[in-house]
Amino acid sequence: MVETVLHLSHTDIRHDSRILKQLKALGSLNKNIVGIGVNSLELDKNVHSNEQIKIITLELFTKKIKFLPRFFRHIFNFGELNFKLISYLIKFKPSVVHCHDTTVLPIGVVMSFFYNYTIIYDAHELESNRNGQGKFFSSVVFYLEKILWKRIDIFISVSDSIIEWYNTKLGPKKSCLILNSPDIKIIENHKNDENAYYFHNLFNINKDRKIFIYLGIIGEGRGIHKYIEVFKNNSFNADIVFVGYGELTNYVKESSEIFKSIHYHNPVKHDEVVSLVKSADYGLCFIENISLSDYFCLPNKLFEYAFSGLTIIGSDFPEIRKVVQDYNLGYTTKPEVSNMISLISTVVDKPKVEFKNLYELSWPAQVEKLLNIYSNLN
Repeated sequence: MVETVLHLSHTDIRHDSRILKQLKALGSLNKNIVGIGVNSLELDKNVHSNEQIKIITLELFTKKIKFLPRFFRHIFNFGELNFKLISYLIKFKPSVVHCHDTTVLPIGVVMSFFYNYTIIYDAHELESNRNGQGKFFSSVVFYLEKILWKRIDIFISVSDSIIEWYNTKLGPKKSCLILNSPDIKIIENHKNDENAYYFHNLFNINKDRKIFIYLGIIGEGRGIHKYIEVFKNNSFNADIVFVGYGELTNYVKESSEIFKSIHYHNPVKHDEVVSLVKSADYGLCFIENISLSDYFCLPNKLFEYAFSGLTIIGSDFPEIRKVVQDYNLGYTTKPEVSNMISLISTVVDKPKVEFKNLYELSWPAQVEKLLNIYSNLN
């Protein structure tokens, strides 16, 4: 009988690039690879399959309850999700359960007492100290992880600092770093493409002006207000383009109508990011230090910038600084307006940096590590 590997998540796996890439990579193994997540969109089908993997999308009726306070909605969502996951764990009798984030970890651990499978815990962030999470929930998550930690066989996360934190706080564990690298190739000589001046042409920007790009969620804790402050009346020869969506989108749009060096571009599909990003010159990766998860992070955008050939300007935080320095990707400084202005003013007219070999940061390199984990399971 072919063994089954279950990947569990509280997200919609069809739109979770990290999980999708992992499922695709594991499709090369002689195993049934199944991902189970939650529907976040009104789509027509609940099961998506191909020759290698199957994705099951659960419909949670409790998500439609809007009249209850947020706390109680979360409790009901958690209960319904775990109740439905039990049936699939019984049905598939997996040999490996790969839990993405804390929400699905308890049921993965509890059911392991009945079915002796390997548990892989894949923390996409430092789960107990995240942006927007209150002290109560942070404490609940921490003690939940602490209780369940002994039953976890392998721990995976997104930066060395986060892995070190877990091993220090909860105890040594067999661990592996799987970066949030995009599944794209390195782009060389990006300014030679016919689309090199896409942003210049779209926003009627003089071609001698450099383009700084911000890619991702346009929300609190992402430095959006600071970017606006830096670029609204800048004295350096550069413009900023925001690409994404979020609660501060209207704020960015309103700013773009007032200041000629600020621009907004609608979000694009994942497979269109590279062709868009590579027409800029610098990628902005200033994360605000509002949680340990942020302080220890290696954001997706950092890798998207690097593999698109952009010079990176980012926060002088441990992981970002290490990667930027080790691979000569750009420059870092404190994520404060005065420091940002000083650094950008200094580097805006410098020649493009010459990157070192980026293979270790690439998704194929992460796939090698992931397959090695699964190949060495008992």
